[in-house]
Amino acid sequence: MTGAPSWLSSGHAGSVATMSATPLEPAEPVIRRHLAAHGPMTTDALIDALVAEGVDLGACPEDRLLEVLDEGTDVVVALTDGRLAWLPGLLEGRVFTHRLSGAEAAHDFLGIGPDLMPVTILTESEIHRRLVDGSQIGEVGPWSDVALWEARGLDVADMEHDQNWLLPPGHFEGVGAQAGDLIGVRVTDAGFDIIAVDAVKKSTAAAAIAARLGPPDHPETVAEAVWMVCDKHIDAFREPVAPLGELLTALGLVLEGEWVAPAGFDFDIWRASTRIGDLMTHHDLDLDEATAVLTALRLHERISDVVDTVFDTSEESDWGDDNAPLPQLMQRAHQAATSTDFEADTRFMDTRDALDFFDEPIVAEAFLSEASSGDGFFATTLVVFAQFFEKLAPRAARPAMLWLQGRAHEHVGEIELAEQAFRAAEALDPAWPLTLMSLARLASDRGDAERGLSLLRRAGTLPDAPLMKMLEAFQPAPHPDLARNAPCWCGSGRKYKQCHLREQLSLAERAAWLYEKAVTDLLAGPFSSLLLDVASARTEDREVQDALGTALDDQLVRDVVLFEGGAFAHFLDRRGSLLPKDELQLAEQWLLVERSVHDVVGVQPGVSMTLRDLRTGDVNEVHAAAVSTGVQPGELYCARVVPAGGTMHIVGGLAPVSPDERDDLVALLDNLADPVELVAVLSRQSLRSGEPPAPR
Repeated sequence: MTGAPSWLSSGHAGSVATMSATPLEPAEPVIRRHLAAHGPMTTDALIDALVAEGVDLGACPEDRLLEVLDEGTDVVVALTDGRLAWLPGLLEGRVFTHRLSGAEAAHDFLGIGPDLMPVTILTESEIHRRLVDGSQIGEVGPWSDVALWEARGLDVADMEHDQNWLLPPGHFEGVGAQAGDLIGVRVTDAGFDIIAVDAVKKSTAAAAIAARLGPPDHPETVAEAVWMVCDKHIDAFREPVAPLGELLTALGLVLEGEWVAPAGFDFDIWRASTRIGDLMTHHDLDLDEATAVLTALRLHERISDVVDTVFDTSEESDWGDDNAPLPQLMQRAHQAATSTDFEADTRFMDTRDALDFFDEPIVAEAFLSEASSGDGFFATTLVVFAQFFEKLAPRAARPAMLWLQGRAHEHVGEIELAEQAFRAAEALDPAWPLTLMSLARLASDRGDAERGLSLLRRAGTLPDAPLMKMLEAFQPAPHPDLARNAPCWCGSGRKYKQCHLREQLSLAERAAWLYEKAVTDLLAGPFSSLLLDVASARTEDREVQDALGTALDDQLVRDVVLFEGGAFAHFLDRRGSLLPKDELQLAEQWLLVERSVHDVVGVQPGVSMTLRDLRTGDVNEVHAAAVSTGVQPGELYCARVVPAGGTMHIVGGLAPVSPDERDDLVALLDNLADPVELVAVLSRQSLRSGEPPAPR
């Protein structure tokens, strides 16, 4: 073995590098006071004012200010010119009107459309989640808080908008407002005052918004446009005027969702241009490549809609025991999707022109990244997409379509189908790199480092690529005295290359490889959201440069997501069939091992240490060459101690535990701790213990 696996050679995983953090709370009232007194301020001016009052914003004051605003309870917003405004002060006393629909009047709720968008963000503050009489405002939507709006007698069809305010029952009747009447929502420092409006004043506010928008080159949110007008015009919206939606439409402005734009503005082109720009930035694509990806994504979305419709109207008999669509349902989905006129969906690039670009691996990877989601429906849609467009794609792009099919099959654990697709792609183009990299990963999971390295070298993979480094670390070392064609040393009579050159490493050596295979799957699988949440918990109360990036690479973070988070079980479910039999058995044993608090009973520095599990009472001698030099008898650590080919090892590093917090941590582990909560607790303990960062 030519390299040391990280989890066998690691030291303490006790902390991310830390610096002392300045308390955030004292800055918030000072911010509010300055913005209330002086109105919107630039970031630099606000920082100067805070520093002048003795608020310590640390070495990076702008970053710390943003942190204060993110974690605070006050509603401070950035205006379109970059200045910061305290919104309750900016909008206090202003009133915005809305014409009640029949459903709103009958069920006492308000749909948050253009009329009320300028004030809806205020409900992030507790003060403005209520009316002036103290009644609470509930926030509901068509896909959330179902029990809340069903109890009111509301139906999804009653809600025209995604966000709605649920008011006290009988509120509109109490103020004398009926369907078709105007109501006013006035901002006060005690909450919202919602009243009936009998008459409205003429207003120049809408004209001021139209003047802001200028030529038809970009839109602005209704809320941001109104905030800027309120800043420039002290009298704007002080008296009830016609609803914003009616005022803006009367001036010929174009409204779509939360956006307003000049007359003639094309939101479709704007959205597409914005998305193309994002694709160029996120995936390092040129304009044509990004446009090809967008075109393919639109076709994929169209197919997804058709497939979803087929699934939604399917029968229970169309689904397998594992909740996967059976072949007959897949066939119906394929027939429905491929009968659609897809050309109607390609506004910026012809379908065949877009497919031409898929011979570039960077384009295929960008498309897969954007089209991916965490459910099996994504895989089904992608298979239908790739099968259909393989027929239309030029020969050079067909390997990409087959590779996409393979990746979709991998996503749901259909490894045999995935490998068939990859091999078909390889047959079409033996040098297309993404196919070779996928086949190399299959070889790695099977334990064939030599084949995996051969495939990666054919693909032109860089020497420092993670999979390349992993396979080199676990490649069996050849006998130094024998040529490949010499008789094998074992006396079998076969050539060395045909016999023991490919001799498998011992299970103890391959245990670390097994762990790295699972980490590879974690980083490529559907657990990215949980990984980010757990990494964020690791950085709580820590001020370090690139703290989140460091935490994403942290052993404890990854190990908790793998085991408490379920990613390791997911890896075995999807790819366990590829593993050598003894590795699969070892992996299944690992699933039975729970994280625990261990007492260090004895230490052989540089060799091993003896640990007693406080939850089970088990005592184990643990092979831990690196970490055994940094621990002392009597210390407590949280860790997972697992078998590895006849010996015991630690995976995921060690997290120090203080004696005062031992029992609480044991209780937390006994109750199957949530991954985010567990890492937050261990990180706070590590921070208090002053442990150094874990070596990698």
